[in-house]
Formats: sequence, structure tokens, C-alpha cells
Amino acid sequence: MDLPAVRLARVSRGPWRRTVSGNKNWIAGAWRPSASGHSFNTNHFGAWPRSDGMDVAAALAGIEEASASWRSQSPAARADGLGEVLDYWEDAGELEEEFATCLDLLPSALWDARKAALALGDEYIARPRDLGPRSPTLARAAAGGLGSALVRCVFPALLEGRGVLLLSDADAPLVATLFAELFDAAGFPPGLLALLHDDASTSARAALASERLGQVALAEPEDRAQALVRIASESSVPPPGWAGAQDLSPPGKLDWQITPTRQRAALVLLGDDPQAAARAVCRQAFGPALPLSGQGTGAVGRVYCHEQHLSAFTSALLDAVDRLERPGMLFDSGLASHIGRISQLGLDEGATLIRGAYGAFTGSQRRMRDAILVPSVFTNVEPLMALAKTDRPAPVLSLLRVTSDSEAQELGRALPSAAFPSR
Repeated sequence: MDLPAVRLARVSRGPWRRTVSGNKNWIAGAWRPSASGHSFNTNHFGAWPRSDGMDVAAALAGIEEASASWRSQSPAARADGLGEVLDYWEDAGELEEEFATCLDLLPSALWDARKAALALGDEYIARPRDLGPRSPTLARAAAGGLGSALVRCVFPALLEGRGVLLLSDADAPLVATLFAELFDAAGFPPGLLALLHDDASTSARAALASERLGQVALAEPEDRAQALVRIASESSVPPPGWAGAQDLSPPGKLDWQITPTRQRAALVLLGDDPQAAARAVCRQAFGPALPLSGQGTGAVGRVYCHEQHLSAFTSALLDAVDRLERPGMLFDSGLASHIGRISQLGLDEGATLIRGAYGAFTGSQRRMRDAILVPSVFTNVEPLMALAKTDRPAPVLSLLRVTSDSEAQELGRALPSAAFPSR
């Protein structure tokens, strides 16, 4: 069977414009409020339907009705259908405009995020798979992962012939909504992808209790994924070996696909220009685009710097931090307490805070509404400190001194999140 070519040249469909009125669930191809009529409020994105078991049942029924036709298509045809979604996404400038407006960013700042998501989608549709009949997937992705995290959770399941029940990130439901609107605009089979919003665990609990569900796909911080595992196992204690394990399959019939969101490490080696490296690290740790001011998946959280460059690199880094435009707004509700914990932990361990302030935010403190993230930089950080091992994306950067390039590379690879951005 010939595989579909990766879509290097996309079909231009003209500017894509939003057609959905209001913030709603997407069930069986229709945009609708929650069955109960209840809603919840977010800091930056308005009010959203609070879904429950009735919405889950309707969504799974719609998925089941649409799945037979989808499964009967060839893998290449399913890949082509998802390619149509990517074609629409190519022209979806309003997606950046909508999200950037909510976070007080320039739309152009999010262009790299769209390119990354499109590239990942192309990788998936170039390798369609036929695994036989498969039950629906429950998917959830952290909003900080933007489109790439959603593609990672949704595309593989659809390519396998599954339907997908997508739960939005309650901190920023707009991200998943815009993603679903692309499927709607592309004429994707109604009902095959359903989207529900919920600021509690009601919808997730109802979905996990359903006999119709076959898989769970998550791309989010480990503590959130762990909470869902607890619900599925009906226990307050996570399964043995869960902490830090990416390939764990919790007990039960479900196939779990878990991709924890993590920080990255950057290396400043002897042959590097410390000033250029400092500017790059500042963008990748605190920039308003892909790192979302430290909240985004893959934001740089620690630097292994050769000792001969440490002084020059640190000076240039602080200068770059001071020149930053206003960082983005806080939209991860759990991040404020996390920053406080790891900052206090760093101080207790003997690290030195050279930029920022403990627990610092600017703007209104009422429910963290309109809070603006303040970058923090620690030096005198040692590899064995807990501060050097934290993985959750946050606008807190740790600088570690190394005596050689080989030591930097060895230390970086020893940590689970080691992935080195281009310098």
C-alpha cells in the first residue's frame, strides 16, 4: 500500500474564520451547552459549560455512531481526512489572534507553535496504521502544549480508527475548542471527535467508568495524569512504580498512553558564544511564544554552563531577562503554588536567587486574575539538589556550573527531561 505523501505544499482554502457562537461542548457534530446548564468561569477565557455524565453519555453515543464508517475506511483514507484538517489549520490565522488576544501576546508570537503542530501532524499521517476495531480514546492535553500536545493525543487514535472524547484543559478551554473547530470547519465526520469542558473530575470519572472506552491518551503535567490514574484505579494511592515512569500501564482494561509535559535542559559548552547562548536561553525559558513565559511544554528550566563561560553567560542572561517584554499571563492554575514550593526549596538547599522574587507575580492577586509571571533565576545550584530535578514547566531557571563539556552532556542525559534546544 502506498503511503500518502507528507503535505509539504498544502491546499490553500483562504482565510479560516470562526463560526461558533459562544463557548460550548461539541457533541455529535453540534455545538451545545452542558446538559445540566451549569458552567464555570476561567481567569482569562470567560465561562464554559460544566459537563457531567449526561454529556459523556451523549458524546460516546455520537462517537459510536460515527465510528463504524470511519473504521471501514482504509488507513490511507483516514490519513487523508486528517490531512484536510491540517490544510485548514495552515490558513487558521484567527486561531493565533484569538488565543494571543486572551494572553495579551502578538499573534505572530504563536506562529512557531502552529508550525510545530503541523509538522507533528504530518509525521503522523505519513505513517497510517490499521490495527483492527478499536474502542474510543479519552484524550486530554495541557493547554501549555498548545496544538502539538493535542495532535499527540488525538491524531494517533483517529489514525487507528478510534473515535476520541477530548476533555479540555480547564485553565484554558479555548485551546481545545479552537482545535475542535478546525475539525468542524474541515468537514470531519460529525461525532467522531467530541469535546467536553469541565473544571472538576466529573466528566473524566464518568468516561473512565464507561465500558465503551478503550484507551486514555494524556499529554499534561505528571501530577494531573497521576490524579486520573487514581480515579481509574479507584484508589487514593497511585499504582506502584508510577512516579517518574512514562511507560506504566495502570491496572484495568484501558490502554494508557501518557506523555508527561516536562522542561528541557540547555548546554553552554566551551566553544559556544556565551552572549548568544544567553539570549537563546532567555527566549526558550521566559519568552512569550512557545515557552508561554515558562508555562509551555519544553520550556528551558536548567542550564549546564561551562565554568569558563559562567560569569559572562550569567551577566548576559540577566541583561536579556531585564530587556524582556512583559511576560505572558498566568493561566495554569496550579503553577502559582508550584513556583512557591520550588523557589522555597531552592533557597532551603542553598541556591542563590539572583533575579526575581519568591512567589512573585504582578497584577491583581484576586484569584490570580490577570497575574503576570515574573522570571526567576537561581545560581549556585548543584546537580543533586531537588531544584535541579524539577520537571514541570515554570518560569524558574537554574544555572549549574560544569567543569567540562563531557560533564555537561553526562549530567543532562542523566535527567529524565534532557532534551537540548538549539543554541
